[in-house]
Amino acid sequence: MRCPYCYYDDVPRGALVCRGCGAEIKYGAPGWVIVPVLAIAYVLGRGSGSWLVAGLAFLVSGAAFAWLMRSKVAFVRSLRH
Repeated sequence: MRCPYCYYDDVPRGALVCRGCGAEIKYGAPGWVIVPVLAIAYVLGRGSGSWLVAGLAFLVSGAAFAWLMRSKVAFVRSLRH
């Protein structure tokens, strides 16, 4: 992988920080993904009137988002003065 901040080319997959600039590397879905997952589960559960359907919708939509975001890699660099 290549760091977008320092253009270091030899960042191995699975690394937690860039060796060139120290940017943090995050893998997978971001934390805000839980919001649409809960919204989908709520809408489906409310429409059916069943908590079982809401629970299943939560599990299925959560798994779908995790699968879609499985290869997402984000470099995060905090600038400190």
